[in-house]
Amino acid sequence: MRGRRLARTVDRARGAANGRRRAGRRRARNTTGGPTARVDADTAGYVKMLYETAGFFGGIGYGCLFGLLALRVSTWSPTSRRQLPVTALAALGRRSLSGYLVQSVAWLVLAPPYALALGDRLDSPTFVAAGCALLVWLGTLAGAYLMHRRGRRGPAEVLLRRLAYGRR
Repeated sequence: MRGRRLARTVDRARGAANGRRRAGRRRARNTTGGPTARVDADTAGYVKMLYETAGFFGGIGYGCLFGLLALRVSTWSPTSRRQLPVTALAALGRRSLSGYLVQSVAWLVLAPPYALALGDRLDSPTFVAAGCALLVWLGTLAGAYLMHRRGRRGPAEVLLRRLAYGRR
């Protein structure tokens, strides 16, 4: 009972915050008339303030949305197959330094012109960047999950711990 009431309250807050964000952004867009309109300096300052303030409400709305998602996931059985993405994300979080370093090296290999230069070789650099980002992230997610299944920590975390505390 209490969980349902909490979920309803958080859902109302999310809806209100995202509605306020959309309304603020819409007003700012309508005031400026789009990318080609000219606005005087005084009005531009107010429009910018309205636009940025609306973004804060969006942040609150997204916080509520993720809270609802966490509430929903916490009711799942630990042995359920629906827990696999949650377990994989938690595994990547525990090995976040290793994941960050792998992603940095991957971008160093994939993006620059002196390496593979995938953005220059293919027609749509934006599509290539989005595809590479998704594939690299999924690769680090899968690697972290495999390390979790084998009970191993990330190599960067092991190295950092050894440098900080020495061999024990």
